[in-house]
Amino acid sequence: MPYRQEHVEPEIALERGEVKIYHCYDGGEAENKLTYWFALNDREDDEDSFDVRDLKSWFPEPLRAEIKRYPRGEHSAEHILDVLRRAIDLEELG
Repeated sequence: MPYRQEHVEPEIALERGEVKIYHCYDGGEAENKLTYWFALNDREDDEDSFDVRDLKSWFPEPLRAEIKRYPRGEHSAEHILDVLRRAIDLEELG
């Protein structure tokens, strides 16, 4: 049976001001969106891709209690977006 492979633009995870953050995908497959990896451009270049857990904004002092509630690998999507927003606001990203 014939099939067609087509390029799909990566989904924008967050847009804040002039900064756009894109989702990254395992193996470039659209159905394999990664939880913690993002990119600052729509090409998923290694140079512009990052793991949100490596940002200084990941667990600032007021959120230390959250570490106990969410073991590594079980963070909510909203928490991840909050970290990305904070990183942009603090000019860690952008």
